[in-house]
Amino acid sequence: MFANDIFKRFQDRIKAFGRRFQSQFQLRSFLIILLMGALLIVGHWIGRNSSPVVETEQPETKVDLSLEIAEVVRNELQRLLDTEYSWIVERSVLSTKVTPPEPERPNPTVHRNDYLENEVTEPEVEEVLSISFEKILWPANAEIVTVFGWQRHPVFNDWRFHGGIEPFADSNKDVRTVLPGRVKSLETTSDGIELVIEHGSGWDTVYRAVENVNVNVGDKVNQNQVIAKVGSNSKFFFALHHENTPVDPTRYMN
Repeated sequence: MFANDIFKRFQDRIKAFGRRFQSQFQLRSFLIILLMGALLIVGHWIGRNSSPVVETEQPETKVDLSLEIAEVVRNELQRLLDTEYSWIVERSVLSTKVTPPEPERPNPTVHRNDYLENEVTEPEVEEVLSISFEKILWPANAEIVTVFGWQRHPVFNDWRFHGGIEPFADSNKDVRTVLPGRVKSLETTSDGIELVIEHGSGWDTVYRAVENVNVNVGDKVNQNQVIAKVGSNSKFFFALHHENTPVDPTRYMN
């Protein structure tokens, strides 16, 4: 019992000594770090205020020894923290939760109109033709050989509707517009070229079996303007339409 009591006391003293040693060791480590930091600050201050300036062969180049002293102290302090006192750095590292910044929200009062950057071109407005007339000109200086309306066919001996007239004139004579307007279409048919001119208000004129047409689709034409020539068979077809319905042109021709 006596021996056990002595051993227990000895063991307690060893533990107490260990606790004092650990406490003193940590305190000593902390003091050493403070001392090294103080040396770093003092060395930097001494170097800036009292360190001699070493001149090289070129008087323009100067070496500041304070920078070298500060670098040596900094390296030594870093070596101690990386080796003998690394436990101090490990305990000082704390986990930090990083919150990402919120995305920038657009200002609702600011409105951007990209279309203002582009030049706005207004669509072309097609000219609408309009006409009112009581009479029209003759399409050519010619004699009418086929009249408008229902006629008996001379070969087949049946009744057929003729939607225009057929003037007869010398070949290569001028064919003229009976009203002002615009060229609507140009087509090639079995009888030759067919030319259609629109005059507005639903009125069109048709010139078929003509040659040497000198206008194009979309061209504006004046009244009594030469637009073609009479063909080699010395006659051509002329029609007057209103809303695509044939009308007797001789009602309006003097």
